[in-house]
Amino acid sequence: PEARRILSRLRAIHVRSYTFDHDHAYGDEDVAAVHRQLSAPQWSAIVNAHDRKEDEHSEVYICLEHETACGLAVLVTGPREFTVVNLVGRVPLDEVKAVTRELHLHNGA
Repeated sequence: PEARRILSRLRAIHVRSYTFDHDHAYGDEDVAAVHRQLSAPQWSAIVNAHDRKEDEHSEVYICLEHETACGLAVLVTGPREFTVVNLVGRVPLDEVKAVTRELHLHNGA
């Protein structure tokens, strides 16, 4: 129920996912363009992970305005994959934490 309430506050969910026939068909400039859109002052990186075995890189960014999340973006790149997910909407941080606990997405801290 908590997650459903938070999702109802979202104005948009944008998903762009591309799969390629050969490794690194996209360029560094494509990744840099996304990074420029997710730069300060409002956007902050909260997760940056690299899976060496799969050669996959995952990043999560949050957009904050006055202690309220107004956006969340996920960027995943791999040899044959380029995916960007953007959630747009206002959700107070305490509610995001509650849903994270409810869905067991926290690290126990």
